[in-house]
Amino acid sequence: GEPYTGLKPAGAAVEPGIKAADKAVASGNADKLVAAIAEQAGRSVRVRFDALMAKKKDMNKNIDAGREYVAAYVSFIHFVENLHQLLSGHDGHHQQREVTSQRTDHPH
Repeated sequence: GEPYTGLKPAGAAVEPGIKAADKAVASGNADKLVAAIAEQAGRSVRVRFDALMAKKKDMNKNIDAGREYVAAYVSFIHFVENLHQLLSGHDGHHQQREVTSQRTDHPH
């Protein structure tokens, strides 16, 4: 379902995530890739969470501070929701779900 955007010229930059995935395939070991992804995901969640907590302490000072808190909250919640959907196989890209994500105790 992805659009065809044409062939890329030789020497075109390859996204770091693609490079890391290709290295994992070439080496036959995904441990470094998994660790790097987990670290980046954790760091990204933490940055948004920390921004939210910084805004929360001042949210009742004035209307602008309240709006800033709400914006940080929405950013945090949407990021976590999108990350969860992606990891759950609900990203809409391939519509494939891993066996491990097909839990019977969690309605989809």
